[in-house]
Amino acid sequence: MAQSGETGLLSGLSGKASGVVITKSGGDPGAGAYIQIRGQNTINGNAQPLFIVDGIPVSNSNINDGSAAGNAIVQQSRINDINPEDIESMEVLKGASAAALWGTRAANGVIVITTKKGKDSKGKVNISFKSAVSFDKVNKMPPLQTTYGQGNNGRFIQGNKYSYGDLIADRTGGPDTYITDPTASGYQGYVTFPDGTKRYAIASGTAANPHGGKNSKDIYDHASDVFQTGHYTDNALNISGGNARSNFAISYSNLSQDGIIKAFSNYQRNTARVNVGSQFTEWFRASANVAYTKVGSSRVQQGDNLDGILLGGTRTPPDFNNQYYTGTYTNESGQVFNDAHVSYRNPLGIDQNTIYSNPVWNINNNRNTSDVDRITGNVELNITPKSWLSITGRTGIDNYTDARLERFARNSASFLTGLLSKNWITEKQFNTDVFANANKTFSNNFSGSVLVGVNYNSRRYASLSDQITSLIVPTAPDILTNALNSNLTAKNYNQLIRTYAYYAQAEVQAYNMLFLTLTGRSESASTFGSKTNSSFFFPSAALAWQFTKLKGLESSSILSFGKLRLTWGQVGIQPQPYQNFTTFAPASFGDSYANGVSAASSLYGGGYVRSTTAGNDYLSPERKTESEVGVDLRFLNNRFTFSGTYYNNNTKDVILSLPVPYETGYAVRNINAAELSNKGLELDASADIFPQSAFKWNLSANFSLNRNKVLSLAGATAYTLPDSYAGQSLIQGQPFGIFYGTDFLKDESGKYKLDANGFPQGGTSNEVVGNPNPKWRGGLGSTFSYKGVSLYLLFDKVYGNDFYNGTRGALYLIGTHGDVGNTSVAPTGGIKDYNGNTIAAGTKFQGNIQDFGAGPVALTQAWYQGPGTSFSSASTKQFVEDGGSTRLREVTLNYSLRSPGFRKFTHLSSVDFALTGRNVVLWTKYTGTDPEVSITGPSLSRGQDWFTNPNTKSLLFSIKINY
Repeated sequence: MAQSGETGLLSGLSGKASGVVITKSGGDPGAGAYIQIRGQNTINGNAQPLFIVDGIPVSNSNINDGSAAGNAIVQQSRINDINPEDIESMEVLKGASAAALWGTRAANGVIVITTKKGKDSKGKVNISFKSAVSFDKVNKMPPLQTTYGQGNNGRFIQGNKYSYGDLIADRTGGPDTYITDPTASGYQGYVTFPDGTKRYAIASGTAANPHGGKNSKDIYDHASDVFQTGHYTDNALNISGGNARSNFAISYSNLSQDGIIKAFSNYQRNTARVNVGSQFTEWFRASANVAYTKVGSSRVQQGDNLDGILLGGTRTPPDFNNQYYTGTYTNESGQVFNDAHVSYRNPLGIDQNTIYSNPVWNINNNRNTSDVDRITGNVELNITPKSWLSITGRTGIDNYTDARLERFARNSASFLTGLLSKNWITEKQFNTDVFANANKTFSNNFSGSVLVGVNYNSRRYASLSDQITSLIVPTAPDILTNALNSNLTAKNYNQLIRTYAYYAQAEVQAYNMLFLTLTGRSESASTFGSKTNSSFFFPSAALAWQFTKLKGLESSSILSFGKLRLTWGQVGIQPQPYQNFTTFAPASFGDSYANGVSAASSLYGGGYVRSTTAGNDYLSPERKTESEVGVDLRFLNNRFTFSGTYYNNNTKDVILSLPVPYETGYAVRNINAAELSNKGLELDASADIFPQSAFKWNLSANFSLNRNKVLSLAGATAYTLPDSYAGQSLIQGQPFGIFYGTDFLKDESGKYKLDANGFPQGGTSNEVVGNPNPKWRGGLGSTFSYKGVSLYLLFDKVYGNDFYNGTRGALYLIGTHGDVGNTSVAPTGGIKDYNGNTIAAGTKFQGNIQDFGAGPVALTQAWYQGPGTSFSSASTKQFVEDGGSTRLREVTLNYSLRSPGFRKFTHLSSVDFALTGRNVVLWTKYTGTDPEVSITGPSLSRGQDWFTNPNTKSLLFSIKINY
């Protein structure tokens, strides 16, 4: 993972483990990522795996709170706070049997991270310093047209929303003709730019002159308006040592990243860790591990957001220059307005008239920052009163505070009068385990162990948010008094989850070939309903047979190792906090015709109203039951290895919000009602092709497939997932999160029903139009090495998944997508457009020609702004694309200096040089940004592109000096 060059821990796992899916929120520095292990297991619960660092659960929250939730700001995954250079090992526990000891937090798998510790170095201090520099670029953008200018119906119109204007190549060239006479019709004043140039209104095109006053043939690349070559530097220092009784490890790292966006896109992470341990007596050992992380970042908006950089940028006509983004506007009366926001919808910078943000103005004026302070650590005491008995006590904490600021300058598109929001988020987790482990060898053929323990876990979450609008002084410091009290809103939220559990594990080994493991955990939690069971039990069993210990196979020269595995287990997912209570909130009522009334006003003196969501006293944890069978094989003295696993899991009592009769006084109730299933296959293999020669070639491969299904929704027809852009839904009998939307009307044979002009007709009912879940995925790694030089290549492939390209559908409407910039010629006999108009033979027009089954038709502006846009309900399916991909994810060339002569001359153990390319090549049929990123980030709705910030490809150089 450290070699991958990814600044985030999760992204470094991509392509390296079977059954593990990583989806990024975007290419922003420090952006969060979604990790899924063996399919989806919940609907409203926590869908992320549990992270354990040195025996202590830690947070991987990705909280999008405050006004950021509506402004599509990409947040961080908290697991990225860990320095990858601190990690000794990472183990992914996929199955329920392996994860059952963690109970109701383990249904989505467990990732166990062990940090580096000092080793017995006979008193020698080991020092390692690594320095890396990376250069990052956008790896894929949606295509944009540069043929037709701003306007409508083939005519130039300044400030118009669309790019269905005149043909740019047919203009005369030279400066535009401005309306500079204050007495002339169409005069709107002017904007003066910082370089002294001025812009006035331009006359619109007419039937006789479609160009109007627009003469310039200049075009601009809006795919690169705000993007640059980003870079980061990462320096890490590790010092460790020890002797037979004590050890220590100290580390510090500094990561400083400037992202691919030219301004307000950066990420700084400083980490420090101290890990010490000592064997004080023969029967007592103590260790402590503490880490501190300081993270600061700035990021921009994306997605369905008037201030999103891709929304404003990709909608900008090709003949509008976004680099002239601010100036001084002088209106018709001579009144002057400084700091004007100039955009393609507001080309003169008229005050309070922005509509869509200019992305260059956005990144230089709107700020979104996050400052995180985090401390994690644990203390562990080990007592060994007998040679066969050990007792361990381990206590740890994970506390962080995230101070966020969001500032939208005056004249931003979303907040014309300005906005300032401050949010403080804190999470505090306290965990204690006390357990005893007894080992007994009964004979040469039988041995066993028993572990019993108790766990207490407490998780506190608190948020405080203050927001003001209509800033009194637009350029004032970030103070919350810069607005009237009536324009200030504040809210806070507090949450506490407590869990108490007893657990046990028994292991038996027989004849050094049979291994049986039994576990059980009895757990109580504050999120359980008061009228349900006070505790729930989660058992597991695992049986392994190492059949190569049999006589006749023990000395086999072909089969070096063989093991069969059978496992069964149950794990759970806790209900979300306070779903077992009926809550109250400040009373407010409104409708579409009035501003409504609020009890919090001085007129009514305050008051609360009961929630329309009923609390459920009988709420219990969701329960996942999984069984698996597997085989592990090694051949030719371990030169070739193979591991295969088939699993089948079923999650019952999945919590679902279901409607209840209104006469109950509620609208919905959270009920243990749904049922989900996953089954799949995981294969891993490796080969050492040339083990004896100086030249070595090693191969590693993984393959996985997962088939999930919604088995029951307790009678509900469909359940639409949150954050869905394409009707992503749960439907009984269908895979999880399928695209549920419209398609054009079809006849009994499945062909489109066409209208009189030969065009398909809009659909009137929903159907399954796509599936974001891949049919399979795989990875292939290859390492070539010769003496001190090695070359590593990693390919990965995702096959059979659909992806919703809402960006393409939106840009069809606007007219800037590359597909709608073609110039077509009407064939002999003419051709009909969507409105039924005939385009005469030989006539050129903006658009395309397509045959839906009744002969060629013209796809013009009428089509792309009618049924042919994602803003229309005519067909969702037309924008569901093949989201599969093959990528050369990583290429690393290493050279190591470690010869005896070098070590003697320099007194260094080694010096390692590495050159790494990440996301080097991407092969995909998907026409949007990289299908590895999704607009909804770490949510249950995946496979969606709606002006998502793009992913990156990188070149990384590093040097590591070991003393």
